Amino acid sequence: MDLNYLLDYQASETEFGHRYYPDYLGKRLNDSKYSKPYSFAVETANPSIWPQIPLNGTTLIKIAPTNKKDFEQFHSFSIKQIPELVRFAKETHKIQFILSDDADKYVNLEYLNPIFEELQPPLLMWEFMGTKPQITDLQKIRRNSEIEWETLIEVLDVTRPRVFHYPLLSQAAFAYWLSCLKREYLRLKVFGFEDLADEAMNNLLIDTNYAFKLISTSAHLFVQPGNFNKQIEPSFSLESIKNFNDIYPDTLSSSLHLKFPYEIGSFLMKKCTYYPESLVACKQVISLYKENDLYNVYNSFCDSINKNRINALIDRKEQLDEIFDNIWDESNKINRNKLIIEWGADVLIGTVGLFLEGYPGLLASIGFEIFDRTSSKFLSHFSEKIARKTVSPYSARIYDFKTKYKIHN
Repeated sequence: MDLNYLLDYQASETEFGHRYYPDYLGKRLNDSKYSKPYSFAVETANPSIWPQIPLNGTTLIKIAPTNKKDFEQFHSFSIKQIPELVRFAKETHKIQFILSDDADKYVNLEYLNPIFEELQPPLLMWEFMGTKPQITDLQKIRRNSEIEWETLIEVLDVTRPRVFHYPLLSQAAFAYWLSCLKREYLRLKVFGFEDLADEAMNNLLIDTNYAFKLISTSAHLFVQPGNFNKQIEPSFSLESIKNFNDIYPDTLSSSLHLKFPYEIGSFLMKKCTYYPESLVACKQVISLYKENDLYNVYNSFCDSINKNRINALIDRKEQLDEIFDNIWDESNKINRNKLIIEWGADVLIGTVGLFLEGYPGLLASIGFEIFDRTSSKFLSHFSEKIARKTVSPYSARIYDFKTKYKIHN
């Protein structure tokens, strides 16, 4: 891809973005017939994308403009997998790639040609924030914040040069990572999270790791596209929640509905397939289970987590599967209670029937047919209906999923 092609690409996307601001990304996805719900793949600590894909209509995967050597530092799949992923995207519309930087930054990255040529990836929506002529106040905030960032980074480079020699990244990769932090900082300022942004900048020269961690974590929680675009569902990383909680214990709002596609997807993939996390396992889950059913059971886990709050997950992160097992197994109460109710109902109907043998209309009026008192199908249906009332709605949805697909583990 040469520079002229990429500059034209950037100009076209920017013009489209201005025309449909603030819903550029939703419009681009809708026009390409991708399936809702849309959700960005969680990328903190580079978790696998495979368990996340079956849980959404379309999973949005950011592509960073890195060279081949650094690619896997920023992505949870390899360059060799790109052609297969592009084919999968075209066949299923289950994924779409999103450019995480301006298009001209991808010059000479020929290995990304299939993504550009076959899928025409959009740019991140927030890049248009502060560039539209009529939002001059946001432009001013962005411009002043950018000057502040660049000034402090220059001071940091002089006073603490070892910060800029991160051992796991090449110089080019570290420069890109730093540019991502800058954009995250600017989004915090532009979208009204000045307190968090200022706290980070006040500590940048004192405790750089703390400042960088605060910017990255806060941006992930509060200014990802799903927080502002109703067409895109927010997704969270347990690691980010834990990091933020370490800095500001017990301050996350209870109104923040948390979703964990990677952690929950990994658990469900273990329950629904024998394959390890991979594109093969992802395809099998998609082929065996209806999209709405997977989405419902995923939301049931999220509802359970949010109802019981996230503190248990933070405190017991190492026992995450145990927590999810408890949510999964809670639905088994329906079967246990069903058997108890079925036995009791059988005795009750039989006993009442002895006294009301000549009055079948009376039994019918309270929901029983005297002639069905020996019907196991009737008793089973009646008992299950009552047993469902003994558990939470999200447990009942998980029970429906396990029953429909005959999952016994």
